[in-house]
Amino acid sequence: SRGPDGKGGRLKSMVNFPKNVGGRLYIADNLIKKFECVEEIGNGLDISYNKLTSLDGIPRNINGNFEINGNKISSLKGIGNFTMKGFIKVNENPVKDCILGLLKVKGLDSIAFYESQRRYEGPEHKKFHDALEIIMKYVGKGNSGIIEAQQELIDKDLEEYAEF
Repeated sequence: SRGPDGKGGRLKSMVNFPKNVGGRLYIADNLIKKFECVEEIGNGLDISYNKLTSLDGIPRNINGNFEINGNKISSLKGIGNFTMKGFIKVNENPVKDCILGLLKVKGLDSIAFYESQRRYEGPEHKKFHDALEIIMKYVGKGNSGIIEAQQELIDKDLEEYAEF
């Protein structure tokens, strides 16, 4: 999606996008700050490496994998209301709260993240990845898994991630 100079041709908004996308929507590596217009996605969403700051506007039903790596999302507030079929990737975001909500996502089968990034991103990202590792163990285990994950986060001094 880049022009010949390596910079041009990148999307800055989603104005005039169709409301319904029958297949996978791939709009990674652009300059989009707000997800808008699209209401239904047929087979997954990759909006990695944009400039999103929240999950606002993203359809709650994603029939496939959901990739939001490399944005500026600081909270996963509302993630528990999503329905999907597959995995989610949330790497390289300054997420500070609401990751426990990942355990409420209907149809989520795993959380993918890059182990190799842990050493490059500093202590705050290390804590986030440590919390994700805990959350991953409890995907698909229902309410008892949520309670166990919450307790483990607290026990490992990651209580900031133990809230919805």
